[in-house]
Amino acid sequence: MDDSTARKLAGQKRLLWAAHEGNLDALECTDCGQHSVSVWFTHPGDGIYRTWFICTDCSFELRAQNLGCPPHYSEDRVSEHLENYDERALARAIQAASREDVKKAAQTSRPKDQEE
Repeated sequence: MDDSTARKLAGQKRLLWAAHEGNLDALECTDCGQHSVSVWFTHPGDGIYRTWFICTDCSFELRAQNLGCPPHYSEDRVSEHLENYDERALARAIQAASREDVKKAAQTSRPKDQEE
């Protein structure tokens, strides 16, 4: 891993820890260096939570997939726009997984003499 990638990952890790500790505004952006990152949450499905880091000074955004409800989750911090995005992404993922399950089922139910 080169130094640039290592620095970027270290910065992202700092953002994740900051949100975990309850620091949700004025976080340092890993791209532009300004203290202009805010934390937003989404809850696109039952038991499914995402944490978003959005910079207001540049195009930086980072999304983390949570294992359960984030410790500082609040409805006041739910972004409708980001939640709509996550709901669509989740629906596409479920649809793709369903198609793959059907495809596998069709392959495993085929008689041996019909296999390619």
